[in-house]
Amino acid sequence: VLKKGQFGFLDVNERTISVDDYAIENYLAWRTGRLIFEDLTLAQVCTQLNRLYEIQCSFEKEAIRDLRLTANFSNDSLEKTLSVISLSLKIDYTEEGSRVHWRENKDDV
Repeated sequence: VLKKGQFGFLDVNERTISVDDYAIENYLAWRTGRLIFEDLTLAQVCTQLNRLYEIQCSFEKEAIRDLRLTANFSNDSLEKTLSVISLSLKIDYTEEGSRVHWRENKDDV
């Protein structure tokens, strides 16, 4: 049962249903071209990016999953979106096909 401000997502491949109550405005991002993240963890951001760009994220360390992001994107490519996230959170990433791996910034280690 969904409450106001929530939406359900059916993953046909995994045969699961998820309920989200964060970043509800991104549900129609595929039509509007706008992505808005307000104090979301990188893991939550990746869930939204997965739905829009069909990517899967992995994380070098658990702490990277929990980094928080506030950002607003408008009609940006995946590459630009990932670059801005990387710069904002001061982390690096590698992209291989439909997989994005987030890791510590080597300059900060």
